Amino acid sequence: ATDAANAATDAANAAAEAADAATAAAQDAADAIAALSPQVADLVAGLNAQISAQKAAITALTNLVIKIQKKVKA
Repeated sequence: ATDAANAATDAANAAAEAADAATAAAQDAADAIAALSPQVADLVAGLNAQISAQKAAITALTNLVIKIQKKVKA
């Protein structure tokens, strides 16, 4: 009975160590995500700026094509 109790205690200790390791890994992952969050926000802002610039360029080109079409018809 003592051997079984010791084995159960050893198993419980091993499980507690594994839980501690999993908690540490989860905290490390959370820290990594927190560190990347501002970088992702900066990338998204940059992409939004590029999209706006592309929309403006498309609008300018469309207007230019319309002007050319009017001159060709005239």
